Amino acid sequence: MKAKVYGKIKEKFCDQLNYVEQGNKKLLFSSAMSHAKALSSFMSHNGTMKSQLKRAACFLRHEILQLKRNSTPTSLTVDDVMKGNFNSCEALTQFVTDVVCGPNKRPSLSKKTRVDSVVSDIVFSTSNGRKVSGKHMALGSAVKSLTGSRKLLNILNRLGHCVNYTATEGIETELCFTVLNKSNLLPENFKKVPSLQTCVAFDNYDKFVHTDDGKGTLHDTNGIVVQVYSEEAVLDTQDEPQDLSTLRSGKRMRRSLEASTEDLPSYHKKPKMTKTTMIPLDSPLRGGFSSDLHFVRFLDTLWMISLATDETKSVPMWAGYMALRSDNTQPKQIVGYLKPIPHSPTSYSVVLETMRKTKNIAMECQQDHISFTADLAVAKMALAIQEDLSPQFDNVFIHLGGFHIELALWKAIGKLIDESGGPYVLTESGVLAEGSLRGFIGGTNHARCKRVHQLFSAVLGALHFELFLQSSSQRNPQKWVDEITTWNAESLHNKSYLTTNHFSDELQLMLSSYDEFCNATSRGDHGKTAQFWYIYMQIMQLYSDFERSVRTSNVSLLVTTLPHLAAIFFAFNQPNYARWLVRYHDNLLSIRSTHPGNNKVSP
Repeated sequence: MKAKVYGKIKEKFCDQLNYVEQGNKKLLFSSAMSHAKALSSFMSHNGTMKSQLKRAACFLRHEILQLKRNSTPTSLTVDDVMKGNFNSCEALTQFVTDVVCGPNKRPSLSKKTRVDSVVSDIVFSTSNGRKVSGKHMALGSAVKSLTGSRKLLNILNRLGHCVNYTATEGIETELCFTVLNKSNLLPENFKKVPSLQTCVAFDNYDKFVHTDDGKGTLHDTNGIVVQVYSEEAVLDTQDEPQDLSTLRSGKRMRRSLEASTEDLPSYHKKPKMTKTTMIPLDSPLRGGFSSDLHFVRFLDTLWMISLATDETKSVPMWAGYMALRSDNTQPKQIVGYLKPIPHSPTSYSVVLETMRKTKNIAMECQQDHISFTADLAVAKMALAIQEDLSPQFDNVFIHLGGFHIELALWKAIGKLIDESGGPYVLTESGVLAEGSLRGFIGGTNHARCKRVHQLFSAVLGALHFELFLQSSSQRNPQKWVDEITTWNAESLHNKSYLTTNHFSDELQLMLSSYDEFCNATSRGDHGKTAQFWYIYMQIMQLYSDFERSVRTSNVSLLVTTLPHLAAIFFAFNQPNYARWLVRYHDNLLSIRSTHPGNNKVSP
């Protein structure tokens, strides 16, 4: 329609007519009709499929271009990033859903994710990158964080899958400004209610800056907060409202950040723990042990027997086997990150600052007590500061990090089996590469040590059980194997089977005989070589007990395990862990009286 004719029509009918562009043409319709109804009516009079698809595309393009672009708030949050800067286009979403899933079909979760992804890409491309979804912002940040490749990010941007490198840096910078400007310590989505237990952990982060002498590298102290998740708990009404009065509409996101460094509290002492006394040896607190210990070791024995007799290779490794049969009642938790401290955590001033932050988080959450977790180098400094400044930090319970305790244990086990022939067996069998042998014995790679030691201990246990069957006077071992296989299948679906009551008297007699056989091996009745490797298996059993106590937050099992671990560290000349595990164990014994309601193993 020529502009002159259109002008005359518009002058004549004024607001009674409306129009929508169809390519280089304009479709006139009554202003009482909606755009969608007008296009639908127009397409129904067209007989060719190609023309209908073209008009459908024009209609969807119009809907996309009519989407309102939301302004970016001054304080950009993660929720703002995930929402994007426009509201959803229902017509386009329905169209793509019908294409992907078929008409009148409800999409599954995986297909809904793909539909949302396709819709985001279409809106992004149609608007020439002006309307950006949460997918495009989050994917750009994820790719930049995982790869650090500017080229890869820009390639994905040209394909319409994410924002470019410049926009990604702007988003990250705005998020940094939001974190720096916060007056409270708790991350977003954390709730300031005392009923949701909250704990804090700090660790060192190396930036891997290379220097000739190894000194002068960069270190940060990073902290995380863990809180029990609850949908029923309401947010604290005293939270600071988000500043929506100032919006960054039409302005570029900032890319330069000049963060002001916080002044650390001065602490020039080097305190020593000389005031705190230990619980007496004859105290009733030292007499108890975990009621779960017998049953969990019984489960470990069943796993080893199942692994040894399994012909279908369907029995998982220890963690998978126990997880499938665990009656887990632990609540869900959410994890958030604290503002990093740009200093090494081995300074007393930094440790004091981490403890102050921990105490302030407890005050924000209205908790009387809170857990603080760190590795041994930080925790022993924190314990000394806690005693020196008592009672300022008496409501903070200091945990030793389980990860570093396990690393120290791998080092002790490496000392045990070095030159024993065991590492030679592992390399010759292809389980362990020769280039990884030194690191395996030194316990420097946690994942490799965990996998190989568990596998090696299970194989030794299977050989030990086969020797028991050969020397046993009892017959028909296949009957026991079938019974254990049945128990394994039933215990997956029925937690009431997680007892010994469902075993026959013969199987329980066999397991009792196997315990006596193990005791004989421990005494050396079956030879010094068998005795040596059974000691190795016993240490691995202690590792399993410790790992289970941390995974399930079982304080009583942890209290039972720690003295044995301290004895191992003492035997293998690791005095730091031998000394401080004793202190940690002593604190755990009295945790119910000193920090009531905080009797959980911190992450």
